[in-house]
Amino acid sequence: MNNSAMETLKTCPLCSGNKIGNLWNIEKRGTEIYVEKCAVCGLIFQNPRPLDPNQFYEEDYYSGKASYSYSRNSDEDLPMWDARLSNMEVAIKKRSNNRILDIGCATGDLLLAASKRGWECWGVDVSSHAVKEASRKVKNAKILTGEIFDCDLPENYFDVITLFEVLEHIANPIALLQKINSLLAPGGIIVIQTSNVNSFKGKIQGKNFYYFEPGHLIYYSVNTLRFLLKKTGFKEKEMWIGSELDLKTELKVFSMYYSRIYIFLKKIFNKVIFGDFTAGTVMVVYGRKNL
Repeated sequence: MNNSAMETLKTCPLCSGNKIGNLWNIEKRGTEIYVEKCAVCGLIFQNPRPLDPNQFYEEDYYSGKASYSYSRNSDEDLPMWDARLSNMEVAIKKRSNNRILDIGCATGDLLLAASKRGWECWGVDVSSHAVKEASRKVKNAKILTGEIFDCDLPENYFDVITLFEVLEHIANPIALLQKINSLLAPGGIIVIQTSNVNSFKGKIQGKNFYYFEPGHLIYYSVNTLRFLLKKTGFKEKEMWIGSELDLKTELKVFSMYYSRIYIFLKKIFNKVIFGDFTAGTVMVVYGRKNL
């Protein structure tokens, strides 16, 4: 980490409550992570937290040289993204002339799949290295460097805006989702994927939960994610644990990674939900812009 400047919050970044207290102090990758919890809404978040979390997402992060790295195989992931885009087309009831904005687009794998389906593709990422690679990969996409607030993006325009493993990095989620709401066309959807801190793995691992990373500022649960959507003008369309894809599609898409019996058993395991507790870890939610 090349910038140790920190900021300390006096109130919860979700509900603005002032009843926040220490949950854990964690040392990970040479960095101290201070985890607190809001007694009002239940949000779990870093406090104090890095003033510039983007410092974690420079070239080494995408090249695999950093201890905390992004690593994907575009060719292997293409069928997965294709299936997910097909699911989004059903949700927005459009099969053509679709417009997507991928926030935190990284090296452009989702946008590559979307372009092959004829979508109009836009992307935003804080890493100039990632944007350069994504622009090389997806020739007809409009891919911008920086924060979404600093980019020139058309309002009431996009059918789908995606946040895959991005929301946990965001310091001000309310401002972000309000901005996304303004960019979505009427009836458009936001697609979020993040992990549930109150999942089985989160409960078992405790302070060793894998999602406690220096660049992850907020750790959501089912309830706090739903609260965020409602607060920023979205109506939850559907939430899935594990994946939004049906079993038949998962067997087809993920069989290159896992055995069919593992995929089947995991799909059943992920259906176990008791309020805020989920057996599976990953949450995927579609939120529709309120008309």
